[in-house]
Amino acid sequence: MGKIGSATIEEAVLEESKKIFKSPYFLEKVSAKTGLSIPEVRESFSESFWAEITEQELNRLYAELFERVVLKENQLIYDIKTSGVQNLIEGVMQ
Repeated sequence: MGKIGSATIEEAVLEESKKIFKSPYFLEKVSAKTGLSIPEVRESFSESFWAEITEQELNRLYAELFERVVLKENQLIYDIKTSGVQNLIEGVMQ
């Protein structure tokens, strides 16, 4: 198995995070919590959100979302924290 650089792993974890934030479940729950429409919530987490988020905020987000990320046979396996997703939904618009 060849080596995979940390930048490649970081980019993959970021892309997985974006998928979670775009998921219908996440969008619906945030919409219900905030009173915003689903399109408004989607817009809130557009590319500008990801471009403006600080490294510290991103690390906190990863800590909330993922129990662990494991590299196995050239693929990443994500153990997502259900409670972490719920915590993000509850605190996302505070």
